Amino acid sequence: MRRAFLLNLLPWAAATVLICALTYDRLSAVRLEPLRLAQNDLAVQGMTVLSRWSGFLKRDLMFLARDPALARALSNGDLGEVAARWQSFADTSGIYDKIRWIDETGQERLRVNFEDGRAVQVRTDKLQDKRHRPFFFETMTLHPGQVYYSRLDLNSENDQIELPYKPTLRIATPLYDSKGNARGILTLNFLAKVLLERLGQMPSSFGLELHLVDHEGYWLLSPDPQQAWGFMLGHPEHALPRSQPALWQTMQLRTSGQFADAGGLWLFDTYSPVDGDPAALLETGGITPPTWRLVVHAPQDIIDELRQGILLRCVLIAILLLGMISLFTARVVLATHERNQALARLRRRSDELNTANASLSDALERQQAMQTELVRAEKLSSLGLLVAGVAHELNTPIGAAVVANSTLEKAREALDQELAAGLRRSTLAEFLAQVAEGSRMIGHNLGRAAGLIRLFKQLAVDRASVERRSFTLADAVDDTLHILRTRFKTSPHSLVTDIPADLILESYPGPLGQTLENLVGNALTHAFPNQGSGEVRIAARRLPDSGQIEVTIRDNGTGIAPDQLERIFDPFVTTRRSQGGTGLGLHLAHHLTTELLGGSLTVTSVPGQGTCFTLTLPLRAPGNGA
Repeated sequence: MRRAFLLNLLPWAAATVLICALTYDRLSAVRLEPLRLAQNDLAVQGMTVLSRWSGFLKRDLMFLARDPALARALSNGDLGEVAARWQSFADTSGIYDKIRWIDETGQERLRVNFEDGRAVQVRTDKLQDKRHRPFFFETMTLHPGQVYYSRLDLNSENDQIELPYKPTLRIATPLYDSKGNARGILTLNFLAKVLLERLGQMPSSFGLELHLVDHEGYWLLSPDPQQAWGFMLGHPEHALPRSQPALWQTMQLRTSGQFADAGGLWLFDTYSPVDGDPAALLETGGITPPTWRLVVHAPQDIIDELRQGILLRCVLIAILLLGMISLFTARVVLATHERNQALARLRRRSDELNTANASLSDALERQQAMQTELVRAEKLSSLGLLVAGVAHELNTPIGAAVVANSTLEKAREALDQELAAGLRRSTLAEFLAQVAEGSRMIGHNLGRAAGLIRLFKQLAVDRASVERRSFTLADAVDDTLHILRTRFKTSPHSLVTDIPADLILESYPGPLGQTLENLVGNALTHAFPNQGSGEVRIAARRLPDSGQIEVTIRDNGTGIAPDQLERIFDPFVTTRRSQGGTGLGLHLAHHLTTELLGGSLTVTSVPGQGTCFTLTLPLRAPGNGA
């Protein structure tokens, strides 16, 4: 059914995604179109401002150069009338920092400065020598009517940048007298701050940024004023080729165009004062005029903001369409599948129920039979251990009594020989001492054997009967450990107990003893496969305010692997099957604890650090096991 659903859904899903992608692309283009138009408008306005101002500058320069008063001054040297006219012109225009006549030797002959809002003629002793300035000797190479445009930079006085900064553009033209002799140049220092402020104040929508850079890529106008005039302030890194190398490379290949990168959308155009004038190249005398690049930047965050709403709507539409298509396809596929499977399910239902009932009945019978067999097998195993323990414990005192009796027999034979040869008093005294010691040893060991027989009889009675009675936990543990100590005596491992003497239970001592025997025997068998010596510790304590006790059987052995820990109480789970293990001991211990003693049995283990079995038992066991 999943395959049918996918086969039906995939074509519709692919078509939906394709349609949404095309829709997003189209809507993005439509949404960004006003931004592109705003960029174009801002660029056109900027180019218009540059063109208008360059026209104003050339017009003013040629107006002053062709002034008859200046022509007369070049012939007769009288500068008074020219100075007055220049002051009036500078006051009226307010955009020229300096108006100067520099003679053919490079010496300033007349200079009018615009200072503190008014035009002032500079005294003769303050006039400077400009013969080494590029704008002077380059303008001197021009012919009449030709115009020189300098680089737009910061004005300097006496080789120091003037403060506050004065962005300045110098335009100049050569001067000739009536006889055609070169008489120097006329130069205007245009206060370009007016032009730059006009560009920076142009209104723009969408948060567009306007940049103006020169032919080397240095900022003349930037949204960040700290980046401007890097070529004069010793910051070569403040240049477009450094910050936007890919954009600058594109601008080198084309005079205008658009460029998109991770920073946003860039629109650029190139302006030169000679643009649109067919005779301009002749007017400059072959000298390369300044070139400015106007750049309009739309930051990427603005573009992302415009696209974000479109993307969100397209995604929501795609999700909605896919959800509707998925729902429709699922219902169609599900209906088809249910129609095809309904009859088959009905036919199988009756057979499956009958088979399941029969299987459950068989499984229940097998489980009950297996449970009975497990209990019987573990009892037989415990009986074998009990018999072996009895034999081992009785062997010691009885063997000692036999040795003592044999010693007395030999002493009697020696006495008979002495009687035949002549009995001495010392010999009789020695014989009597031997008889006394031998009788004491025989009596002591026979008493010890009788005590063991009574203990094992009591233990056998407890295990044969499951009647509840009162007993101390310490006595029950001690009785159980009589059997286990025989195994510890033949191993390098030790058994330690910490059982308070005042813990009295009303429970079933036989099943409890068998449970403890299984747990301690399991530790002795499995916990120390490779260790030289280990320790098994049995401890008990009363749980406060609960009417229960807690018995722990802890070893410092190898521990149990995590994958075996989950199945440790399952029947037939053993790691020593090849060595005779049956996997029934822990299962029977868990069964006796939970079903008969009314408690719980849990296990924790850390590989390499040991294992701890925890018995939680009520002080009064429930029910009657008889």
